[in-house]
Amino acid sequence: MNIRFLFSILFVCGVLSSVSAQRGPGMDDASREQRKERIEAMRVSYITSALELNVEESQSFWPVYNEFKEKEKSLKANMRPSKRVEELTDNEAADLIRDRQRAEQELLNLKVEYTDRLLRVLTAKKVAMLPVVERKFKEQVLRELKRKRREGMKSGRRTP
Repeated sequence: MNIRFLFSILFVCGVLSSVSAQRGPGMDDASREQRKERIEAMRVSYITSALELNVEESQSFWPVYNEFKEKEKSLKANMRPSKRVEELTDNEAADLIRDRQRAEQELLNLKVEYTDRLLRVLTAKKVAMLPVVERKFKEQVLRELKRKRREGMKSGRRTP
C-alpha cells in the first residue's frame, strides 16, 4: 500500500473524529461551516493521495474539478421539486418529470465537458479512477460517522 494513501486514510479518520464530535442539531452556522471546511480539506487530501497527483497535476486539476462540482451542485439543486411529490398534481408531476430529464441531460453534458477538460490535465487512468475514489471517500466518511453515532448512543450522548 502506498504510504501517502495510508497517511491520507489516517488523516481522514482523525479529522472525522473531531468533526463528528461536534453536536449536529445544536450547531450554529459557524460550526456547520467549519465542519464543511474540514470535510472539504479531507476530500482534497484523500483524492490527491488516492490519485497520486503531483504538484503540477494538482494545480491544474483542482480548479477544473471544483468548477465542475459547483455546476453539478447547482444542477442537482434544480432537480429537487418545490414540494413533496405526493402533493403534486398530475400536471405538476409531468412538469417535474420533464424538468428532471432536462436537468439530467444537462448533467450528462456537463460530465462529458469536464471529463474532456480533465483529460487535458490528468492521465486517462486517473480520470477513470476519480469516480471510484470519490465513492470510496463518501463511503469512508459515512462509515466513520455511523461508528461515531453508535459510540455516542452507547455512552448516552447524542451525536450527528
